[in-house]
Amino acid sequence: MARLGRIEYPELTLTDAIAVAGKMERVFGGASPRAGLARVLGLDPRGGWFAAVVASLRIWGLADGRGTQRLSRLGQRLAFPQSEAEQTELRREGTGRCLSSIGLGHLQRRELPGRAELAVLVEEASGADRATVARHLSKLERILRDALEPVDSEGMTGQGAQAAAPAAVAGPPGTMELRFSGGSISLPESVENLQLAMTLLQRRIEELRSE
Repeated sequence: MARLGRIEYPELTLTDAIAVAGKMERVFGGASPRAGLARVLGLDPRGGWFAAVVASLRIWGLADGRGTQRLSRLGQRLAFPQSEAEQTELRREGTGRCLSSIGLGHLQRRELPGRAELAVLVEEASGADRATVARHLSKLERILRDALEPVDSEGMTGQGAQAAAPAAVAGPPGTMELRFSGGSISLPESVENLQLAMTLLQRRIEELRSE
């Protein structure tokens, strides 16, 4: 999670958090030891990015727990919705939980405001100064846009790895390797994992812009 003044917001979009919930349901039946979940995601269970993943699941209302991460009923249903209509309704529930927790619940009843107005609303909700809000705004805007705008039936994205600058490099045939300043992981080449690489690169771009 990311802390901004008196609020904490998820570092994963709702779509990416749902993808993690799907892996938890498929691999562990909805209840995963932290070490096991980290292994499936290719992360260090003691690393900062894994902590951010776990916190994001909690803020969206999809999972909770200490030694063992357990999907909530919402997380289980969002992992495998029965229809697009159910997915839309469940996403709305997760969005409401997150927005309420960060003092922006009223945004669920309207379109995402423009950047200037959003900055004012976040400043009021967080109590942070304008310069600090500005450093977080691109990340918050991306997360809110994903939650508030409709997604199509293909709108599931893969999940991420470390917060350090990643780079996608060639690995053995059928795999790709992600290298970080603290190590590397090798993943099967798939649409989901390529989306993961894109998510990580975008996250690092935002971090560099805020430095």
